[in-house]
Amino acid sequence: MRLRARRIDIYAPSQTLLLDGLASLTDGRRTFAADHLWLRWEGERFLYTPGPVYLSTPQGELRGQNLLYDFAHRTGQLRRVEMNYRLPLAARPEDLLPWDEYPLRLTAAQAALTPDRLRLKRVSLYSSLARPPLYRVDCRSLDLTARGEAIGYGIELWWRRQRMLSLPRWHFGRYQQHLILLLLNYNRTDGVYTAFQLTPRPVGGMEATLYAQLGQRSGFTGWAGIEGPLGLGRLQLRVSERELSPFDLRTDVRFSRRPEAAWRMENFPLPWLRSHLTARLSAGHYEEPRAQVRADRRRIEVALDSELHPGARWPLTWGLHYSWAWYSTGQRYEVWGLKVGFRRSFQRQVFVGLTYRAHRIKGATPFLFDDVDIPQELDLAISGRVNQRWRLGVRGRYNLARGRFEQVDYTIARRFELLELSLTWEGGQRRQLNFAWQLLGF
Repeated sequence: MRLRARRIDIYAPSQTLLLDGLASLTDGRRTFAADHLWLRWEGERFLYTPGPVYLSTPQGELRGQNLLYDFAHRTGQLRRVEMNYRLPLAARPEDLLPWDEYPLRLTAAQAALTPDRLRLKRVSLYSSLARPPLYRVDCRSLDLTARGEAIGYGIELWWRRQRMLSLPRWHFGRYQQHLILLLLNYNRTDGVYTAFQLTPRPVGGMEATLYAQLGQRSGFTGWAGIEGPLGLGRLQLRVSERELSPFDLRTDVRFSRRPEAAWRMENFPLPWLRSHLTARLSAGHYEEPRAQVRADRRRIEVALDSELHPGARWPLTWGLHYSWAWYSTGQRYEVWGLKVGFRRSFQRQVFVGLTYRAHRIKGATPFLFDDVDIPQELDLAISGRVNQRWRLGVRGRYNLARGRFEQVDYTIARRFELLELSLTWEGGQRRQLNFAWQLLGF
C-alpha cells in the first residue's frame, strides 16, 4: 500500500487517517485519488470518501461519488460512475482496423468492486463522437473482468427514444465475433437475409448459444450449442442445419452437424517456447448436400502459435498445425501446416499484414468443408482509415502453386457512432457482394 497527500492527520482514538489535498492511495493494481480520503487501518480496514473520487483499475479509469472500499476482502462500491471505455474487439491479422481509439462513453448508477472484476448497474454506453448521441446501448448490469472481457445483462439498443433491439445477455469477449443485427443484409449466396444470435445467462458454468438465419435464397440455416468447463478446456455439444463453411473459396459449401461433440483447450501458455497451445478433439455425424456425403468423423487438432519480438517495429508470428481425421467411409485425412507472417500498424492509421501458409497433405476427405483449398499461399491484408468515419481495406489470397489470386476482397465501411455500415466485394471464385450492419464491439 502506498499513500500520498499534502497533509496526513492521524486520529489515534479512532485509528483513522485523513489524507487531505491531492490524496491518493494504491492497493495492488487499484489506485484511488480524491481531495480527501479517510482510511481506517485497524480492525475493519476500509477507505471512505463522501465526495468525488478517481479510480484506476485494470478494467479502466473511472470517476464516481461516495466510495467505500474494504481492504481485507478487496471489495467496494461507489455511485454515479463515469468512464471512457473501449469494448474488447476481435483483433486478428486479417481483420480491418478496429475503431479502438474512439472510446465509448459509459455512465452507471452504481459500481461494485470485487477482487477480479468491476460490476456496474444501470449502464448506458454511447459514442463520444456526437452530442447528443443518436443512439445508445443500455445494460441492466455490466461486468468488466481483469482479463479484458465484458459481460452485459439486459441489453437494449435505443435510437433516440425508440428501442430497436433487446438481448438478455451478451459476452463482449476479445475473440467474440460481431453480432449481425435484426436488420436486412444481403449477399449473393443468401440473397436478402436476417439473422440473430442469442446467449442466455450461464447456469453452473454452462453456456448455451442459438444462432438462426433466414435468407431469401438459402432459407433457414443456423446452429445451437452448449458448452461448459472440463479440465483445462471446455466441452462443447453442437448441432447445425446447413451451416456455411466460412473460409472456403466456394460460396455453396454447406454442411450439417448431427450432432458434434468436442473438447477444446485454447491458448494454453508454454513459457519455455514463448508460445500458446490450442487443442481440439471432436466426433460427430456430418452431412454435406453438395458432395452428397453422409459420414461420421473423428478428428484431432493441435496448433502452436507464437509471436517473436512483440515490441519490435516488425513483429513476426509463426505457428504449427496438425490435424488427423478418420471417416466412416474408410478414408483418412492428415494435414501438417506451417505459417509465418508479420503485421504492423503505421501511426494507427494504416495496417499491413502478410502471412505465408504451407500444408503437407496425406490421404483424402469425402467432404468439401474440411479440405485444404490452397495448399501453399500468401495472405495479404491492407487497410486504412480515411478519417474518423470512413475506412477502406483489401485482402487477397495468392496461390503460389498456380501463380494467381484465388480471392480478393474489397471493403468500404462507414461508421455511425456505435453502428457500422460495410460493403464488401468478394472476388475470385466467390464473386459476391456483401452488405451488412454491425454493432461495434459486439
